[in-house]
Amino acid sequence: MTGYNEAWLQHLLADHPQALPITEIEPFLEKAVPICLELNTKAGPIDLLLVSPRGDIVVVECKLWRNPQARREVVGQILDYAKELPHLSYEGFEAEIFKAQPANGAQKADPLYVRTGAEAEGLTEHEFIDAVSRNLRRGRFLLLIVGDGIQEGVEAIADFLQQHAGMHFTLALVEMAIFKREPEGYIVQPRILARTQMVPRGVVAIQDNQIVVHPGAGTMPTSIIGANGKPASFAAAMPATISETRLYEQLDAHTPPLANRLRAFVNMLDEVGVNQRFTATMIVLEGVARETSVYLAHLDVKYANIWFGDVIKQAASLGRKDAALRARI
Repeated sequence: MTGYNEAWLQHLLADHPQALPITEIEPFLEKAVPICLELNTKAGPIDLLLVSPRGDIVVVECKLWRNPQARREVVGQILDYAKELPHLSYEGFEAEIFKAQPANGAQKADPLYVRTGAEAEGLTEHEFIDAVSRNLRRGRFLLLIVGDGIQEGVEAIADFLQQHAGMHFTLALVEMAIFKREPEGYIVQPRILARTQMVPRGVVAIQDNQIVVHPGAGTMPTSIIGANGKPASFAAAMPATISETRLYEQLDAHTPPLANRLRAFVNMLDEVGVNQRFTATMIVLEGVARETSVYLAHLDVKYANIWFGDVIKQAASLGRKDAALRARI
């Protein structure tokens, strides 16, 4: 359909954030709340800013694709916005939010902690501020480019990603099919066209005339996953996401002695073909039998418990329920 502009799309998403497929891209950010429109940065205004009650940040850039120049520049534009955010302290970030147009019915004077509903999620204001500050400092954002007919090849994004390798963002292209509904209203159909993965960053050194790669603690986006789930540019092993990173951080905060043991356990399962799927609160373990995905267990991150459901039932049917009881690591 025609007859609407980018400002209209901004307000549509601010009023109906459920139209953004955030959970499909980063499940940990599922409760992200629209905070403001036109947040000012040195690189220009951010169309729409969302923040989750856990302190995670979502940056949305709305583009209509009638202008070919816009298609070429939009990726670099949203990355420039994201590059400026790490220069802000929490106080500076909140000050810019107060200046911007509030979203979701908030009042300009409402603190960010109040707007996100963090208290209802069990976070103290101090914990929330720490989480937002950490994400700002690390450049850890979900960046969404949302348009009504994205046609740019995802391979062209790789050059931009390499220029911003120090940040820990996830970037996705989301196409919004918008249909006029008679006599009034619209039907909005989102579709994820491409998304990035983050992979561990390593340090390359020459030792004894040999090239050695030392794994680093950070991550950098180097692989782009197309809508078919396959790499659309140079791929890298051991993908990581914001959701995965944040889940392990949550585990570190609650039960630090168990974090490394859980990582080792999950990595061991990965070596024998068990797949990991990250949700907002748990790690789901799945296997494949006869080309069918099979649920095996889920890891409760908060308490570091492993819960076996169908596996226990299957073992019980074979008379070996004792072999598949709940495990604590």
